Amino acid sequence: MRPRGRAIIIFFVFLFIFNICQPVVAAFASFHDVPQDYWADPYIRKLKQLGYAQGEADGSYAPESHITNAEFIAFVCRMTGMDDTRLDRGAHWAEPSVEYARFMGWFTPAEIPGAKYDEPISREIAAKILMLGLFKDEALQTFAGQPNIADLSEVSEGCRDYVAQAYSMGIITGYPDGSFRPKAKLTRAETAAIMCRALDLHKNDTEVAEAVMVPVLIYHHISDGQGDTSPQKFRRDMEALLRAGYSAVFLEDLHRFVNEGTKLPERPVVITLDDGYLSNYRHAWSVLKELGMKAEIAVIGWSVGLSSDGNGEDIIPHFSWQQALEMVKSGVVRINPHSFNMHEFSSNGPVSRLGVLKRPDESYGEYIAAFVEDVKKIDSMIRLKLGYSSNVFTYPYGESSPLTEKLLESLGYDITLGTQEGINEIISGDKNSLRLLKRINADGHKGDIVKLIESYYK
Repeated sequence: MRPRGRAIIIFFVFLFIFNICQPVVAAFASFHDVPQDYWADPYIRKLKQLGYAQGEADGSYAPESHITNAEFIAFVCRMTGMDDTRLDRGAHWAEPSVEYARFMGWFTPAEIPGAKYDEPISREIAAKILMLGLFKDEALQTFAGQPNIADLSEVSEGCRDYVAQAYSMGIITGYPDGSFRPKAKLTRAETAAIMCRALDLHKNDTEVAEAVMVPVLIYHHISDGQGDTSPQKFRRDMEALLRAGYSAVFLEDLHRFVNEGTKLPERPVVITLDDGYLSNYRHAWSVLKELGMKAEIAVIGWSVGLSSDGNGEDIIPHFSWQQALEMVKSGVVRINPHSFNMHEFSSNGPVSRLGVLKRPDESYGEYIAAFVEDVKKIDSMIRLKLGYSSNVFTYPYGESSPLTEKLLESLGYDITLGTQEGINEIISGDKNSLRLLKRINADGHKGDIVKLIESYYK
C-alpha cells in the first residue's frame, strides 16, 4: 500500500508545524483561548488531533492574531515539499521560501516588497499564493462564471481570478454578509481553516501500486588507472549482468513505468557514467553496442570536448558533442546534464560552492538566479547539439537540497540522481520515487558486480 500523487503534502505540513521555530508556529498554538463554539474550533482541533498543532508556553492559540506574508509563504512552500527548515537561513528567516516563491511567480515585488515580509498578509494575496502554489492547474485557468462574492470588484485585478477560484473551490470562504474582504488581514484561525481544507482537497487514498526494485550503477573514467574501472572490467561487468538476467534500461523507461504504467523487464538495471570522459566513447560505448546494453551519461557543459581547463592545466579528456551525438543516434546512450559549470570543488583550497549548493556569501535571490542560469545553459546546449531536452539531472558530488529539487522540478526535470548508495523502489504512479535516485558505486570494484548489487538487497 503506497501513498500516491500529492499525499506527500501531508508529510511536509507535518514538518512545517512540528519543526519550525519561527513565529508561524504560534499560529497553531494550544487551545485554552479557543471556545468550543468558536467558528474555527473544528479546524484547530483537527490540527491537534493530527499532531500538527504546537502550543506556546502560556498555552494560548491567539486565533484572531494575523499571519505575516513571510509566514504564509513559508507555510505554502512546505506544503509543496520545499521544506526550508532544512536550509540555512538568509538575511531573513524566511528568505529561502520567499525567494523561491518569487521565482515561481506566486507574487510580484510590488505586491510584497521586502520591507513588508513581516507585515500581515491580505486575504487576496493569500488566495493568489495559495492557488499558484498548491493548485496551479486550476489557477492557470481563466475563471468561468461569476462567484457569489459581494465585493469582488474590490479585489485587485492581479488577484481577482485567484480569489474567484479559491472561493469556488471552498478553500478560502467569504463572510456571512456575502463579502470576501480582500484587503483584510488573514488571521491565524482563518489559516487553520485554509490548511484543513487544502489537506482535504489533496487527500489521496492509498491503493495497491506496482513497485519494482531497480539498482543504478555509477561509473566514471573507464581506464586502467587506480580507482577506475578498466575497459576489460567494464566488459566483464556488463556480461555478468546479462548472465544474471538483468536488462539495462534507460531512466526514461522508469519514467514511463511511473507515469504510464509501461511494463519493465524482469530485472531492470540502469547503467550511469558521470562527467562525460572520452573513455566512455572509446571503451564503454562499444561494449554497450555489442552486448545490447544501454547507459546514461551525465556531462559537464563547459568541459565537453576538452582536455585542458583553459588555464593551461590538463584534465582527463572529455568526448565532444559530435561524439555524443554518435552515441545518442546509436540508441544505446542518453546524454543528461551534470550542470554546466557547478562541478567545482576543492577540499584543499578556497571553496566557492560545493556542487550546485548555495555559497555562504550569496543571497537566496542571487543563488536561485545562478543555479537556474546554469541549468538552462546546459539544457540549451543539449537541445542544440543533440536535438532533445533531458528530464534527468545528475547532481555533482550528489549534493542537493529541498530548494534545488523544487527548482529542478519547476524546470521540467522529473528524475534526479544523487550518490547515496542503495537500491531504488520505483512505484507506478508515484513520481517522487524518481527523485534523488540512489546509486551503487562500481568504480574500481574488483569483484563480481552482481554480488555487489545483491549485497544491497540484504
